[in-house]
Amino acid sequence: MPVPFGRTGQMDAAALARALDESIAGVIVQTPNYFGVLEQPWTFRDAVAANESLLIACVDPVSLALLRPPGEYGADIVAGEGQSLGNPLNYGGPLLGFLACRKEHIRHMPGRIVSRTSDIEGKEAYVLVLQTREQHIRREKATSNICTNEGLLALRAAVYLSVVGEQGLRELASLCLYKNRALAALISAIPGYRMKFEGPFMREFVIECPADARTIVAEARAAGIYAGIPLGKYFGDWARNCLLIAVTEKRTDGDMERLCGVLRRIQRKA
Repeated sequence: MPVPFGRTGQMDAAALARALDESIAGVIVQTPNYFGVLEQPWTFRDAVAANESLLIACVDPVSLALLRPPGEYGADIVAGEGQSLGNPLNYGGPLLGFLACRKEHIRHMPGRIVSRTSDIEGKEAYVLVLQTREQHIRREKATSNICTNEGLLALRAAVYLSVVGEQGLRELASLCLYKNRALAALISAIPGYRMKFEGPFMREFVIECPADARTIVAEARAAGIYAGIPLGKYFGDWARNCLLIAVTEKRTDGDMERLCGVLRRIQRKA
């Protein structure tokens, strides 16, 4: 059951409270959400718990270098996509998912649980401490199938994180945030363009344009730029002129200015 959002682009907490009943086993909150807006799961954690439902956080791992971790605001389960941790895009896959939960739910998790310990020399080490029935154990009772590809992706992510380090990951997230805000400000300064939502954002943001967003994407593609996702296809008429734009650490000032040049040309035609 989807919960509506308000003008901030965040989940409507009052609508969520009204929707909670005994049929709701869990509430999934994505932050940053599809619009790039940061949700505030801690504001409705108590209501979810009072309904005896689970709070499930869907998170971007890079953003967690700056944002509150889900465990701090009481999430029961945490899941997300780890492709951004050193794994390049490869024509749609494979991708790397991650899953964690509170201790009381751990026996219900599929897959393998890795824990931190110390070896005989006192050095930090990570070991498999729980492994549920998988394909190589009892196929008919398997709860997951972690294949070789997933193992390689997990290894790449581990190497990436070890090289980047805690401070490096924080700097990376800060750079994404800075460039995201910088491009949003540049586009908002062009007549006819404005931010669609008022809520704080990271990674992505939605711009309301003076023309159909599909036209903007087509013109930008002709200039060698992938401008973003036209939202009208997914959300109907209110989003026809709305464009979802993503910015990462890889985008340069020149890239952003080229996109703004395309947007200015379209504005002059509108």
